[in-house]
Amino acid sequence: MGRLLILSQEASLFGLEIGLGFVAPFSLGRDRTMYQTIWSLGGCRSFGRVYLRALGRLAAGSGSEGLSEAEPVGLSGPGVPGTPIAPPSGRPKSPQYPARRKASGLLGGPCPLALLLAALLTASLCPPAWSQTTYTWNYSDQGGDWSNSSNWTPTGYPNASDHIAKFTLGLSAHRSITFSENITLNQMLSTNTGSYRLEIGSAGYTLTFAGSDPKINVGHASGGDAGVWINALVDVGTVGVTSIGPVWNSVRFAGGVQGSGTITVGPSSGIELASDSPNFSGNFVVDGGLLQARRTYATVLGDTTGKTIIKQGGWFWFRDMGTSVTIPEPFEIQGVHSRGSIQCYAGSVTMNGPVTLQANGSFSVRDWASAEPGNTRTFTINSIINDNGTGKNVYFLGDYQDSFGRYSNARKNVIVLGAQNSYGGNTYITSNWHDASNPFTGNVRLGTDNALPTTTKVILGGRHDAGGGVYIGVDQGNGKLILGGYNQELAGLETAGTGTANRVVGGSSTQSTLTLNIPAATTNTFAGVLGGPDANENNLALYKKGEGTLILTGQNTYTGRTTVAAGTLILQGGENRLDPNSQLYMLSSTEGGGNATVEFRSNQTFNPWIRVPSTNTVKLGDGVTLTVNSGDFWGGSSVQGTGKLVKAGTGLWTFGSIASHTGGTEIQAGTFAIYTTGQMPSTGDVLVATGATWDLNYYNDGSKTRTIDELSGAGTITIGTAGSAPVDPTRIATLVVGNGNGSSTFSGLIEDGKGKIALTKTGTGTFTLSGANTYTGTTTVSQGVLVITNGQALGASGAGQGTTVADGARLELSGGITVNEPITIAGHGGNWSGALRSTGSGNTWAGPITAGSGARIGTDNNTFTITGGITGSGVYLCGWSNGTIRIKDTPITLTGAFGVVDNTTGLIEVTGNSWTSTAISYGGILKLGVSDALPSSTVVTLGSGTTDGTFDLNGYSQTIGGLQDAGSGNRRVINSGAGASTLTINNTANYTFAGVIQNHINLIKQGTGVQTLSGNNTYTGTTDVLGGTLALAKSDSNNNISGSSAIRVG
Repeated sequence: MGRLLILSQEASLFGLEIGLGFVAPFSLGRDRTMYQTIWSLGGCRSFGRVYLRALGRLAAGSGSEGLSEAEPVGLSGPGVPGTPIAPPSGRPKSPQYPARRKASGLLGGPCPLALLLAALLTASLCPPAWSQTTYTWNYSDQGGDWSNSSNWTPTGYPNASDHIAKFTLGLSAHRSITFSENITLNQMLSTNTGSYRLEIGSAGYTLTFAGSDPKINVGHASGGDAGVWINALVDVGTVGVTSIGPVWNSVRFAGGVQGSGTITVGPSSGIELASDSPNFSGNFVVDGGLLQARRTYATVLGDTTGKTIIKQGGWFWFRDMGTSVTIPEPFEIQGVHSRGSIQCYAGSVTMNGPVTLQANGSFSVRDWASAEPGNTRTFTINSIINDNGTGKNVYFLGDYQDSFGRYSNARKNVIVLGAQNSYGGNTYITSNWHDASNPFTGNVRLGTDNALPTTTKVILGGRHDAGGGVYIGVDQGNGKLILGGYNQELAGLETAGTGTANRVVGGSSTQSTLTLNIPAATTNTFAGVLGGPDANENNLALYKKGEGTLILTGQNTYTGRTTVAAGTLILQGGENRLDPNSQLYMLSSTEGGGNATVEFRSNQTFNPWIRVPSTNTVKLGDGVTLTVNSGDFWGGSSVQGTGKLVKAGTGLWTFGSIASHTGGTEIQAGTFAIYTTGQMPSTGDVLVATGATWDLNYYNDGSKTRTIDELSGAGTITIGTAGSAPVDPTRIATLVVGNGNGSSTFSGLIEDGKGKIALTKTGTGTFTLSGANTYTGTTTVSQGVLVITNGQALGASGAGQGTTVADGARLELSGGITVNEPITIAGHGGNWSGALRSTGSGNTWAGPITAGSGARIGTDNNTFTITGGITGSGVYLCGWSNGTIRIKDTPITLTGAFGVVDNTTGLIEVTGNSWTSTAISYGGILKLGVSDALPSSTVVTLGSGTTDGTFDLNGYSQTIGGLQDAGSGNRRVINSGAGASTLTINNTANYTFAGVIQNHINLIKQGTGVQTLSGNNTYTGTTDVLGGTLALAKSDSNNNISGSSAIRVG
């Protein structure tokens, strides 16, 4: 058991003589108390009595106190007799104090050399063995004076480096054991079945833990206020102390600590630091338990010589520290904890010391549910969190203790990062609580630019495996990163779990920029929200760089600019993934960007402008509409996909993009101007609404071709709205419509502007022009159908203007209009209804018509009037619907044939016409509107196959070069007019007509050729043969003109 030798002055003693000369070394305490353990000698029974002798010399002269000779002392141990020595007067009776006597000069006793030899011999024969004395407090529910020996069993009290103080309690109230002197212990053991605390010691006194492996073991049923509070100053010397109690806040150091040893918090144990400790220079080691700092002192953890080490399963807690405190203590994290290796439950705590990660680090700010109001907690980490290049992850956690109490405040607790941290792993921000009606978040706010490492990826929300079997957060947990007026670059941003309140926000009147530098071949999906509902939270800008992909699926509300310098930004999940009041800005190659892509997979509206310069790409997903309202769109990039582009506001779009999106482009207001090499989607649709303008060549910088599919709306199409654009009509912009085979109607105005516009209709669809246009370029119908419902739809008519209809295409008139436009036609119009066709009544083509070989002019069941004349190689009038085509005012001049087919009536009301042969078949009717409407030399052929053909003199007279038929249909020459008609056949070649000449017609045969009539003619007029031969060759009768009123020859 332990014994003390007390000296009043510095001594030069080097040891104690024990037993038969055994010399034991010793150490001298701060209070001039020499601590020395007397070991039980065990089997050395033959030694009889054991004595204690001090060896050495006192440093001072007369007046020094010490032992002058050997002192017999009591000795515990099996079979070893001993007699305790009575202490000096004035001391309480206790065997721990040997007698103190005056001494001077050399200590008495045997020769030191002989004693030393004897001691060495004794030590070899009987080695020492360690023993401790346990003193048990005599009461289970009562306090008292520590130094009162009657309070303990055995009698006396614990006050040595090998003493154990033991308490077995069942407290019904808080109890206190006070000090009247400084106390030394090796261990403290306490159990308590009650829910009240035991307070030990008093202010002004010291409780020193010494000896071998000092420990505190508090096993109270309840910790915290029901644990053990040590009100004295705790001195751990150089050896330190370990708390091994099973309750996580079992012991409180309420009087502070001092010393340089290590204070260890064992597994499931706990120490609370509740006072200032400026003289503690050792380390704290949290080895699976909980260490709490609970008072507002900068040195509550001691000076900065030591550090706090947190091992796996251990955690540190700033708690109840008042309104504000700054802690300079270094921390080292060697393990991770699910609630945060370092936690803050205090009004405002700032950490200034470095934090070194040897494992993944976790930090939390938490609140405790109770009836008290609670305050918002601010945990500021001005420390640099560093992992020395080992790639450790860091977890920031919003913690909450229970489901009632200070919830509304707890959700605003925040961790502030005031230094530029340098760890190499990911950053996780989440929470361990979920409330669907009021989502709970873990909040991190920046206190400087790039407080998070620029190489870290931030993951907000969810539950995560932090290593060592530890999981942090809940699946429904949320994280919130508050930039707070600072800028942050990250290597990635994602969300995890099912939380619905993950956010990155601004939070300051000074705008923050979040830069995401996502590596190539990497895709980050962020399902949270950039921006928030609180003050200035939307004051945030996004800068996307890096070749990787960022997918935003939340409805972001930030109002700052979205800048895309590289890689891909994808917006999906619902309408307006970016706030409509924000701007989209893609960098050009000269600005350090280019080759970036923004892909819209959901409808998006921008009120301000967007800028997408060349070498970038905008993609529009299936059914997606990208709308820009009042702002401008500066586009030089490629626009791709199947979505729609809408210009809705009054701003200017300058569009230099090579667009291929197929969903169409709507110009609802303002000006949409294509410049330089810009191109609309060649199979896309364009709508130009009333009041809107589509500029086909903004700078009028040369001839351009703009190809689209459908064109609709009632706006204006022009050239050169740029103020600097020159007026140069030689610069032609050709608008090609119908390239996707679509059908559309444009009722607006097409005008030249500062250049000249030409129009081409392509594709198999139908394009309708219903407005009065003024463009002076040509109109070409190369495919499909161009319908005009306005006489000025084809623009101005003049030199170098006009319309061309290619073989297989068609131009249709509708609406009772008159068109004074030159036109060139070819072919049958795609369905044999005419390359130039009229639908509806009252349509007139007043311009000249140039017809290619076999060209057709058609009509429906109404009348189509042609007054501008027809020239070319040949033409057929057609229709299928019993309509009439009137030729008047200007003659027909053809180098080839003229015909009427397909149940159409061709009414010729002008003379001077010229063509070769005349064909009337397929139900066609050629009707005279004037005498000699046909060329006199033309040979008229009626019918084809089984089809019919009718030549109606209509009361007029006509000379032809021959009459013949083809096929077996009804072939007739008639007179539907009121008066008699005369048909003169002046042929030099021989012709046979097997059809019927009927009605009141006079027939005259001239010329040298033979005209054979083999049909059953019924005409009633006269017959005159003035030249050649009129042969009658009906099979059953040679008189097949028996109805003729007179037959004259010569």
